[in-house]
Amino acid sequence: MKPEPAPLGRRPTWTAALLGLLVSFPYWPGGPVWDDHSLIHAHLVSQPLGDLWTLWATPVTSGDFGAAYYRPLPMTLLAVLGRVGIPLVHMLAGLLHAASAALICELGERTRPARWGALVFAAHPIGWEVLGWASALPDALAVMLGLATLWSARRHWWAGVFLAMVLALLSKESALVWLVFGGVAGWFDRRSWMAVGAAVVAVVGMRLGVGVVGTPPLGAVSVGHAVQVLLQQLGAVVWPLPLTAVHDTHHLSTGGMVLGGLALVGGVALALRDGRVGKAALAVVVLSPVLALPTVLSSHLAGDRYLYASAAAVGLWVAHLPPIPLVTQSSLLRVVFVLLGTAGVGVHAWSASAWHTDRALFERAVEVTPESSYAHLFLGHAHALDDRYAEAARAFDQARQLPHAHPETAQLTLQAYVLAGAPEAAVRLGRDGPKDGLTAAWIGWWARAELDAGNAHEAAKLVGMLQRPDGSWDGPGFVPELAREIRVALGE
Repeated sequence: MKPEPAPLGRRPTWTAALLGLLVSFPYWPGGPVWDDHSLIHAHLVSQPLGDLWTLWATPVTSGDFGAAYYRPLPMTLLAVLGRVGIPLVHMLAGLLHAASAALICELGERTRPARWGALVFAAHPIGWEVLGWASALPDALAVMLGLATLWSARRHWWAGVFLAMVLALLSKESALVWLVFGGVAGWFDRRSWMAVGAAVVAVVGMRLGVGVVGTPPLGAVSVGHAVQVLLQQLGAVVWPLPLTAVHDTHHLSTGGMVLGGLALVGGVALALRDGRVGKAALAVVVLSPVLALPTVLSSHLAGDRYLYASAAAVGLWVAHLPPIPLVTQSSLLRVVFVLLGTAGVGVHAWSASAWHTDRALFERAVEVTPESSYAHLFLGHAHALDDRYAEAARAFDQARQLPHAHPETAQLTLQAYVLAGAPEAAVRLGRDGPKDGLTAAWIGWWARAELDAGNAHEAAKLVGMLQRPDGSWDGPGFVPELAREIRVALGE
């Protein structure tokens, strides 16, 4: 069916872009949070500008987990913009969000449904993580460039198809979902397929050339749990509230899973009726969280950024609603979309402040999911970053007492008690803690707590476990000085 004429020219496209930009404004003042400290400040910004070419010759990190990720385009942008300040990264993410909303309107031929589709995407609360977290820039780039690939294909600009797909895949591997969309929707002709095929071959060649062949570690996987996580994420596409940065997969909502199941069944029913675009949108909605499952199941954290492409696909779906006058021109329906858009903008305006600091982010997470040990663990790290060690110790202590606590939580609690000047609490934890498989770090901090509590003999026994045959010391860097202090305390 032919799309409805667009008598307003480019005005709907500019309106969509302005809405996307408006939604992003409250996130711009935000500072570094979560992985921004280690990825951007410690890793990327610390590299000399003359060495940035190495970001195109190596994976994101050298460890097993990051070695599967080759994202040179966003890493280069983060390395450059991070030197100026994190707000500049948020501004770029906002511009990309605005461009994606405009592209959805353009791909819908600027009809009334196209404007609604752009509104759905631009104001959808699920985009808050991409807009508020600088390290999520790869997601913003991958979606915008994926949509640009579709836009180029619709206009038979094959060089644009190739360039956009190459840059999308160099931003994030999940950009492949847009190749699926274009194929299922029938938007790729023979030359477009040749262009995207050449792009995939080029990027795969680059990945192989720099040795990026691994995948994130997964370990033992329960298929049932994976399905539950997937349903939870599909439910979040429909209803993402309350917003939280810590979606602990150990604590899945029954309501969210039921909603996800209903959304999947309803989506299949609608896709079967709506033609190829509906099927293509459904494929991306489902495939985006599926591709993220290895990472999600390994980390036990289901980020909203993995659903950003799904929100864009929903926007494209709405943008291609058939132009039935009683539906697409209904005044009541227009009012509904305006109210939904206004509510979305309001949610973003209220939620953006959570991404301004680590403490605000994880205090919100603890408030939303108080049963999650991960939420308390991250809040403890946030307090420690601000040298609030007493608060960090309380958060870590709460985390270690909850189910599914991270293995390092007990040691972090011990360390925080020592730094907070509460050696007695640290001593109790050390003596009541594990007796087998003690790490050198645990023994070192325990010894320090014993000395601070006035138990020099106990501290000496512990430190003695850390001395190597050659006289050097194992454990934290302070152990040699601690050993000297113990000898002084014992009068040796």
